[in-house]
Amino acid sequence: MHKVSRYDDLELLRGFAALAVVVYHFLQAFLPAPAAPPLADALGFSVERPFVLAPINGPFMVTIFFVLSSFALTLKLVDERDPAAVLTAMAKRFPRLLPLTLIGTMLPAALFALGWMFNGDAAALTGSRWLELYGGISPRENGPAPSLARAALDSVRLFGRGGGSPYNSALWTMRYELVGSLMALVTALMIAGRRRPLTDVAITIVLGLVALRIHALCAICVGTVLLTKYLRASQVTFTPRTAMALIVGGLIIGCTYKPFPESMAVDPEFGHHVLRMDWLIHGVGAIMVFLGIHRWRRSSAPDWPWARALGRLSFAVYVLHVPVIGSLASAIVYWLGYGWLGVAVAGLATAAGTIALAWVISGVDLWWVARLNWAARAIVSGRVARQGLQPRGSDAP
Repeated sequence: MHKVSRYDDLELLRGFAALAVVVYHFLQAFLPAPAAPPLADALGFSVERPFVLAPINGPFMVTIFFVLSSFALTLKLVDERDPAAVLTAMAKRFPRLLPLTLIGTMLPAALFALGWMFNGDAAALTGSRWLELYGGISPRENGPAPSLARAALDSVRLFGRGGGSPYNSALWTMRYELVGSLMALVTALMIAGRRRPLTDVAITIVLGLVALRIHALCAICVGTVLLTKYLRASQVTFTPRTAMALIVGGLIIGCTYKPFPESMAVDPEFGHHVLRMDWLIHGVGAIMVFLGIHRWRRSSAPDWPWARALGRLSFAVYVLHVPVIGSLASAIVYWLGYGWLGVAVAGLATAAGTIALAWVISGVDLWWVARLNWAARAIVSGRVARQGLQPRGSDAP
């Protein structure tokens, strides 16, 4: 097995997933279903039921994020039971996620305070309900007025309450990213070590059902750990034909916008079960894509520095793209008019603005991660020195 840092194909997949979410929300903002040309609607570009092409299907790409995150987080923890390493990784999760989340809430709050949020004006032209409600600041009814201080507080609170942030709609996943990663680490600790297929499966199912009560994305994180352990221990690869079949099959599953009819989702008896199954179906497709790419038989591991760079930008791109759409892109459509020229220029501006911001912010993020890792190593080294123990050969992820 190659080092995690050399999984350039998976870094490329992570970066592509982030860009796909940007495209998905851009289409929701500026190509809403009622205004979509017939050909675009037939191709799934309307981002509405019954399907949307998997490469630009935001919910499907979110499940890919969660599969990749769980895989990378637990890859070095499933070989040998190491409670100290797992506890260290768990302690790092919240401080790892908070800084970018804080930026993700305070940036739109600052744009709003400066009068640079134009999503409402653009929504009046496009007829996009998403742009009006989720493309910018969306204060809660009878709630306090938006401010930088409240945005900072919201960045912390959303990890506990779940649901969307009124400052940045993309941040609704943060609670499930935190809880899902913590449960994935617990799963890694419980199934680490020698291979016990029946016991490992039983433990994963029990923890997965607990995670499912929180959200299906958390259950996907737990299930991925079992896959990670047995991939780690196996050298099996797929022929190009088999790998491509897995990828294509996963993408077909990922084309479903809502696998179940809307009427079933709103039924009070089992509507929440339908929503869970929607996510789990996408999770199956995401795992198929992951397996096909990760175990595609190659003569050597790909060496793509640009893919690693794109992967490093992915978290920042995800966090920052909604404020860019609500400010810069919306302003362009509002000023140039709702036509192909305005939408095309807005699309280019969204791509350039999001990547430029992500490039700057990712530098801060890398610095912060390095500080966290340094602190974790210092704590572990201190514990080893006090107890007279031999340090492990590898750090926690």
